[in-house]
Amino acid sequence: MSKSFAMRVFVALVLLGGTRWLSPALCRADDDKPKEAVYQGKTLSQWMQALKDEDSDVRWRAALALGHIGPPAKQAVPALYTVLKEDSEGVRSQVALALWRIQQGDKPTANALLKALKDKDAKTRWMASYALSGFGSEITSATVPALIEALKDNDAGVRYGAAHSLGTIRDRAAIPALGAALKDTKAGVRVSVARALWRIDRDSKVILPVLIEAVKDKDRLARRFAVSVLGEMRSSAASSVPALIELLKDKNAGVRGSAAEALTQIGPASKAAVPALIELLKDKDNEVTSNAEDALRQLGRASKTSVPALIELLKDKDAKVRGGAAGALGGIGPESKAAVPALIELLKDKDANVRKSAAGALAQIGPASKAAVPALIDLLKDKANDVRGSAADALGKIGPEAKAAVPALIELLKDKAAAAEADDTVEAANRLRVADALVRIGPAAVPALIELFKDTNAEARTLAAEALRQIGSAAVPALIELLK
Repeated sequence: MSKSFAMRVFVALVLLGGTRWLSPALCRADDDKPKEAVYQGKTLSQWMQALKDEDSDVRWRAALALGHIGPPAKQAVPALYTVLKEDSEGVRSQVALALWRIQQGDKPTANALLKALKDKDAKTRWMASYALSGFGSEITSATVPALIEALKDNDAGVRYGAAHSLGTIRDRAAIPALGAALKDTKAGVRVSVARALWRIDRDSKVILPVLIEAVKDKDRLARRFAVSVLGEMRSSAASSVPALIELLKDKNAGVRGSAAEALTQIGPASKAAVPALIELLKDKDNEVTSNAEDALRQLGRASKTSVPALIELLKDKDAKVRGGAAGALGGIGPESKAAVPALIELLKDKDANVRKSAAGALAQIGPASKAAVPALIDLLKDKANDVRGSAADALGKIGPEAKAAVPALIELLKDKAAAAEADDTVEAANRLRVADALVRIGPAAVPALIELFKDTNAEARTLAAEALRQIGSAAVPALIELLK
């Protein structure tokens, strides 16, 4: 895959996948009467007029703008058809994309794009090959045969786009041609073809060898694309696990992170990757370590044999590694109860994120974490809002065994300073988490919740009433006892 081809693939994925984050696309005035669409300070009419400008750069920007405006620019379609027939190569390719954005599912637009698919300019054919993904056989019977023919185009970008569109349309008539295209000379095209076949036929036997070979390609984009398709195949890609484990050592951080994500998607069949994923928690790239932690968390019980190694990592000098190990232990759940003593120690860590991760892990371990109750009560006084919230969550998940925490939890609800910050999203959420913890602790919290009705803090009284309502019938014996 050449650099220019790889960049074109990336640009196409961004352009066709949505561009709201690229620019302040389209806005309308808030008047009762709808106003003309506006993009980057110019109205739809002004952009349509710009299509007639003598300068091809101005016409190119006009086509780009009309594409961003999207369906509200429908009245510009006839003018765009004209430009597509007559204009310079760069403008024609941008017009093809604009038509796709403005009017998908329209037969005249499909016909215009089918003509563009035969354009002498490779970039125009490339854009058309992608854009035709929105015009299946139900709109025109010519789409699929034209895309099948485009699989033989001398430009790799066009072949890649044709495979992408065939996979989106999912017409089984394309299967033989796609099967032949698995031998394409470009790894990126082969991966696009393999994904199309998977989407149409769900037969992994033919495409898995192609994808497993592609993850070894020298081009990082080809490797990463192949990995993403393997992840999309989920458990059907189980035989690719050894190759993905090797990719966890790839020199490119994006590939390493994608490999960890794919292993997560494949599921329990990826359990052989656990040792390598644990090692990946030490990676220098934050996204990679995050994906490794997610993988270990999602693999859950399949990775319970990793508990001793993860406990050892709780002592690592890198806070990111300590936090990641705690998160992974939490994902394993009650099976990682052997980690409770080490996690209790971690509640005193100097790094707030690590303390939060340790409390979160104890919450997921649940009642088996009851030895942590005293330390978690202390953590309710932490300076960090989210750490206090995680401590409350953990006490709630431990349940009735955490009844010693009731007084401290009640104090948090009564805290006038915290109440004053209730408009703060985190603090408001924390108070709800405290109330939920009291509900989970159950009847042992009832006397204190009733006492809270005497408090001058209206929000505290409201939260107490809601907690009692959720405890429900389990609160009745305690209420009767109080009436005596």
